Amino acid sequence: MVDKNLISVIMTVYNSGNYLHNPLSSILAQSYSNYELIVINDASTDGSKECIEVFASQNPEISLSYFENHKNLGQAASLNIGLDNARGEYVCLIDSDDRISPNFLSLLMEKIRDSLDFVYCGFDTIDTVTSKVTPYLSNRKYLDDSNEIIRQYMNARNHFAFVGAIYRREFLDKNKIRFNEVNRHGCDIEFICDLFLKRPRCGCVHESLYYYLVRPNSLSTDPQCPNIFHCVEALERIQGKMPTRLGKLRFALTRKANMIFHVVCELYEKRTKKKISIRMKYYYIWYFLFEIFRNPKQKLKSKNLRALNFFAK
Repeated sequence: MVDKNLISVIMTVYNSGNYLHNPLSSILAQSYSNYELIVINDASTDGSKECIEVFASQNPEISLSYFENHKNLGQAASLNIGLDNARGEYVCLIDSDDRISPNFLSLLMEKIRDSLDFVYCGFDTIDTVTSKVTPYLSNRKYLDDSNEIIRQYMNARNHFAFVGAIYRREFLDKNKIRFNEVNRHGCDIEFICDLFLKRPRCGCVHESLYYYLVRPNSLSTDPQCPNIFHCVEALERIQGKMPTRLGKLRFALTRKANMIFHVVCELYEKRTKKKISIRMKYYYIWYFLFEIFRNPKQKLKSKNLRALNFFAK
């Protein structure tokens, strides 16, 4: 059953007790009030459960559904629990240590109501150690044409956060779009690519409404994470789903090679060649050359040049 105009806000939690005030307070401050909050606690061992219980008791006016996994299932499985239990016509996702603008829901809702299936907004990245803010437009862009949004994302010419967006739930359900639970790292990229392969009607809000907080030692920023290559394997699967041989090749030399390029550079910073296969070197070097060919005047970072030498040996 679909509750018209209701937004299901889904948040997964794993040992985020020290940071939960960020998303919870920003959700509470939303100018759009017709939403439900779905929280999935992925077997946290800190005080996350208690934080959520206090929030629920202090804000009884909020429709809050709480699920607790008996063991750690990972973000992908937890997000699927949220999607399967959502009642809203629309769905938003938020990480358990990030913040959203007070107008996040209202502006995305206003846009997606115009017969769209997916709408994204900008996101600013905030370093929690240095407090440095990297604006979305510093290396990304807003696009309005639906085909361009899909094409440029699939070809790694543009990027946005899967959490900084709103989805029409009927489109997700009809096309059986869910997070691949094999992924313990980088489940978002495969989810967005699966979505775009179904050709949704897309739109964009030209404003940074999501604030992505980068913390040291988090799984998403740890190059030594044992599951770091899951994102590469996910893109291998997406490449296999591309409908044409040319599409497979373009995807391999852009989005997939881009991911490998950045993973290798991160591993270089740790001075480790762990699990760098010949195939990864191949895509890494091809993407390096592709970027030079695409924009010969751009200055490549010295880190990338040193990494190329380090891993090409």
